[in-house]
Amino acid sequence: MNYKYQPKDYNELMKNIENEIYNIQGTPNNPNWEADLNCIDTSQINRMFGVFSILYNNFNGDISRWNVEKVVGFDKMFENSEFDGDIGAWKNKYLRKQFETKRKFIYLITQTFPHNFSTYVFFRNNNLPVYYDSTKNVIILKKDENNIFEFKEFIKLPAKIQTFETLSMAIKYSDDFNFTYKKIVQSVDSKYFTKMEVNDIYFLLGKINELDKKELKIFKDSLKTMMDKTISLKDRTKILAYYNIMAKNIDSLAKYKEILEIKDYKIKKVLKIFLFKEVLKNKK
Repeated sequence: MNYKYQPKDYNELMKNIENEIYNIQGTPNNPNWEADLNCIDTSQINRMFGVFSILYNNFNGDISRWNVEKVVGFDKMFENSEFDGDIGAWKNKYLRKQFETKRKFIYLITQTFPHNFSTYVFFRNNNLPVYYDSTKNVIILKKDENNIFEFKEFIKLPAKIQTFETLSMAIKYSDDFNFTYKKIVQSVDSKYFTKMEVNDIYFLLGKINELDKKELKIFKDSLKTMMDKTISLKDRTKILAYYNIMAKNIDSLAKYKEILEIKDYKIKKVLKIFLFKEVLKNKK
């Protein structure tokens, strides 16, 4: 990814955010609070204290691709913030340690992270002991037998689903969280996913029958057409460089995620045929 900014510290980061919201994507008199800030390379930032809590608490744009792996302090990052975006793809190697050693981490959690399902996804994917309690309709964070914390803040979908991690987990656990097909489709950011790609994930997770009747028919007709398609030798040769995706020892969903990241539409389409044929063959 080509970045416009590569801040080395917290102060530089704040200046870059200000420039995009007030000068590039907005103006001083009309700041763009829905700006796409993924143009900022945050890989060197180790502190996110209050980034969107005071000066930018109106921000509700896109930071779904931020690299927060080196961040050791998220405290109050979204305190009093209107942010309702997707952080499900974020990775952080210190999160578990912060949870275990920083006493204030758990008490500041609702001020530190967005109040939506993507925070739950972020926690799960970064090894926090978190789970959903359907009897209470709450997210549980369990430190030990004497420290069990309940949160209702993280059980609704983000305003826009922008990451594969949040989308696939929302579909996988749709029954538990009462996320209907309609609700998920309406939440998906079309900048990142088409409706057909959403339907593909339903299929790969074995939940294709949750589609409404019209969409289910369209998907089945499309699947039949795809399965009947003969892949030419020319196409097979063209995708040879990408075929290692199919050879990887990972599940079909992980392969599909890698296929979606390929820019060439034709290669993506042919690899999808290979994948779906493999999935259907294994289901027999």
